[in-house]
Amino acid sequence: MNIDYQRSDGVETIELSRRPPAVSIILMMAGALLVVQTLIVLATIPVDLALMALLAIAATSAGWLAVIALDSVMPTSVKMDKDGIIIAKLIGKTTLPWADVAAVKLVQSAGTLSDDPSAAASGRLAVGLFLKSRKAPRAHDFDADIVVFGAAEEHAHQLLKLVEHISEFKATIGAGRPDPGRRIRKAAPITPQAAFRRPRSAA
Repeated sequence: MNIDYQRSDGVETIELSRRPPAVSIILMMAGALLVVQTLIVLATIPVDLALMALLAIAATSAGWLAVIALDSVMPTSVKMDKDGIIIAKLIGKTTLPWADVAAVKLVQSAGTLSDDPSAAASGRLAVGLFLKSRKAPRAHDFDADIVVFGAAEEHAHQLLKLVEHISEFKATIGAGRPDPGRRIRKAAPITPQAAFRRPRSAA
C-alpha cells in the first residue's frame, strides 16, 4: 500500500494505491479478450439476430467486469480544501462538504477484487466517512457511509495515519483556521537608529 501526500496553498491531494493482485489482472484480460472476440465474430460471421443479442449482452457484461476489476486496482485520489473533500476513482467521483462529514474512522472492510484472496476476510480494514445527512439508521457504530480506501490488516498503521490526517485537515483548514503547514514570512526586525553625535573639535 502506498500513500502520497501533496499540499499546496491550502489544497491537499492524497493518492492511494496498492499492488494489483493476479485475480484482478486475469479478470481484466479475460473480459477484454471476450469483448474483442465477440466483436470479431459479429464483424466477420453473419449470425441470427437473437444470437447477436446474446453475444452483445455477454460482451457488455464481460467488458463491465473488466472495468470494475480495473477500477479496483487503479489509484484512489483524495482532494481536500477549505470547502470539502473529493474522492475520485476510475468509476465515479464523490464530493462532500466538511459540514456533512461527522467523523472519520478506521472500520472493518468487506473484500474487494483488489484484496489478496488468500487473506482472511476478517483482516481487512478501511477508512470510512460518517455523514450527518444519513437518513437510514446505522447497523452498528462502525457502519460507514463512504469507504475511502481499504487494505489488509498489516497496513493498519498507514490507514490509521490517513484517518488522523483527514481529521486534522478538517479540524484546521476545513474549519477556516490557517494552514499550519504554510510558512508565514516574518518581517525583518526594526533596528533603532543610533543617536547622531557631532565630531569633537580638535583642541
